[in-house]
Formats: sequence, C-alpha cells, structure tokens
Amino acid sequence: MSRQLKTLLLLVFVVGLLLSPVDAFGGGGGSKKKNKRRRRHNRKKKRHVRKKKKQSKKKSSSSASSSGFNHGRINRKYDHLTAYELLEQLTDEAGPNKGFSILLQLIEAAELQDEIDGLLQDYTLFAPNDQAFCRTAKNDLEYEGSGDPPDAEAVLEYYVALLILLAGFDEAALGEILVAILTYHAANGRMTVQDLRRKGYFTTYCQCFEIEVKKQTKKITKLIDAARKYPNIEFRQQNMAVKDDGIVHIVKSVLLPPLEEVIDPDPPKPGECPEGGGDDCFFAPFNPHICGDDYVCYYSTLCDVEASGFDRDDDCCQQAGDDIVCIEDYNPVTCGSKECPYDNLCLAIGSGYDESQCTGGGSSGRCRGPAPDADCSKILEPVECGRRDYACAYNNFCLAKSAGWA
Repeated sequence: MSRQLKTLLLLVFVVGLLLSPVDAFGGGGGSKKKNKRRRRHNRKKKRHVRKKKKQSKKKSSSSASSSGFNHGRINRKYDHLTAYELLEQLTDEAGPNKGFSILLQLIEAAELQDEIDGLLQDYTLFAPNDQAFCRTAKNDLEYEGSGDPPDAEAVLEYYVALLILLAGFDEAALGEILVAILTYHAANGRMTVQDLRRKGYFTTYCQCFEIEVKKQTKKITKLIDAARKYPNIEFRQQNMAVKDDGIVHIVKSVLLPPLEEVIDPDPPKPGECPEGGGDDCFFAPFNPHICGDDYVCYYSTLCDVEASGFDRDDDCCQQAGDDIVCIEDYNPVTCGSKECPYDNLCLAIGSGYDESQCTGGGSSGRCRGPAPDADCSKILEPVECGRRDYACAYNNFCLAKSAGWA
C-alpha cells in the first residue's frame, strides 16, 4: 500500500471519528440514545396527560355533586332542630334582612309556633325568606319600598296592613286568613324535591288546595300556586331534614292561596254561632258541616263541630268536600229527614245523599252530579249536556260522562 493511500484512509477515519465517535466504528450508538430519550419523553408526556384527565374528572364530579342536581340528597346538618329552630338558626347565620324574621313573626302572630315545634309529624314545609316576602310584595302587591336589601320591618308592616284590610278589621277573620296563608306553605308527608318533581304536584296541609310542581331546568323547580305565580325552590337550600320526620325547602317567593276561598263572603254575626275548637282542631282532617237551626254555622272539621256543642247526627248536615266538582248552578234541594239544604243536586250527592232522598231542584234537578269516585282531571274544558228545555254544564267531558251523559 502506498503512503498516499494510507494517508487518505487515516484522514477518512479521523473525520468519521469527529463526526460520530461511535458511528465511526459502525456501532450506531448515537441514534439509539436519541430514540431512547425520545421514547422516555413520550412516556412522560402520556403520564402527564393521563394525570391531567384524572384531575379534571375529579373536579367535574365534585362540582356536579355540589351543584344541587341531586334533588334526592337530604341535608342532615340541622336534623337535631325543629323547623322553627332551623329558621331561627338560618336567620342568625344570614344576618339582618336576609333571614326569616318576617316568617317567624307571622308564625308567632298566628300562634303556630307550638305546632311547628313538635306537633307536626311527617311533613314538608316551604319557607319563604325575607327577600321572598319583599319580592312578592313588589311584584304582586304594589309595594314601593326598598328591595335590595329588603327592609324586613317595613315589609312586615305592609303585609299586616294588607291582611287587616282583607279581614275587614275583624280580628278573628285576620287570624283565620293568616293561618290559611301559612298552612298553604305546608304539606302532609315528607317529600324531597326529587319526590315533588316525580309526582308533579302536592296537596297543602289542610287538604284544601293543590299546587303543581314543574321541572323548569335541571336546577330549577317551579311551584305553580293558586295565584298562578311561579316561585321556585332555592336549590342550594333544599331537602333540609328537621326533627319529627320533617323536611324544609326554601322558596324564593311567597305562595299565594286563593283568598276568595279563604275569606267567608257572608260570615255569621258575632255570637250567632258557637265557636269551634280553634287551634285544638288545627290538625283535624277536613270534613265540612253546617249546623244550627237554619244551618248557618259552618265548621270545617268534626272536631270543631264537637267543640261547638252541636250534635252531628241531630243538628248538622254533611257538606261536599273539595274533591267534588259540581256545576255552579243554583237549583236548591233539600235532602233527608233533617231537610239538609244544598244549592243543587250535585252538591247533595257529593255530600252522601241519593237522588231519591232529595226534593226540589226545578228543571235543573235533572242534572246529575259527577260520580264521587270519578277519576277525572281538573282541566277546564266546559261542556253542556241535555235538551233544549234544560242544559247541564260540566267542567269537562270526563265529569259529564261520570254523571251518565254519553
């Protein structure tokens, strides 16, 4: 081998060594190391991505659980308190004009504190706070005072003045109206918001009125009361368990009952009718009777009848309950040996009499009332049945059919 060739080969070797110390010997170690580093980096990156996904899942699940979408979960933080004590506790926590001072004072004025503090069993209470009272006063009752924050004392004075006017300055009537409004916010049976949303309605404590429940959104649950307003349940303060198997939901507006049905349009003169049992009969089931010589004394429960001194069998006549739907037609009939008076035959049948036991009614006496056990909705789609010389009106075809019309 010539010297020039040897010099050339040596030069190529040195250059290769400088460019890649290992590759110069054909080992390829540089690319292997690069690939190894790349693979390690990719594994690290994947682990980081998986970790981030886990954290975001945890975060979303925790936020979903705290968002109030689980309408069946019960808050047991206050289950050692009565409902009245709960309202006091929440008022202390919220501070002035943000708690339940108006509701608490109205409960005391109606002398219902003892009932809420221990006599109620297995019940649901819908509690409007001071802001709810102010919101209702401004939106529905023409209150022009401060609203943000509400002046609880001024709002309470406004409500009291309205109630006094409604009662015609009669103290007894004022107490009845106040009790009717407050009991409109309670229902028999412990119901979570989930129960209410599934059922679609609930019946108020006195079994007098039905309030529809509507799912507005995943969060919002609306209550459609008699005044057709749409207060909703505060989803952050719902399903609060209290003593005596009760549950409390905070509502954002006051529920308004149909006051025309609460106020007696023609009350008897003072002293004409013996008083009923008052608060002692507050929890008695609704079972209306009229008693006395001319059947002018009305009592909503048998407990009140007994407390008044009347004999149910000799002095009183049973009245139709609120579940009986009749035509608004005045064709008076008298029924039975006691000659119990009713505005029409439908009401007499709804009170337990048979048509053969009643007399009177004129031509419209031929209008039968709906069957007491008719399974019909309260949808108003009026129909008239009969001939040219008389017509019988019913709220809907289902009721007419149950009365025997085809």
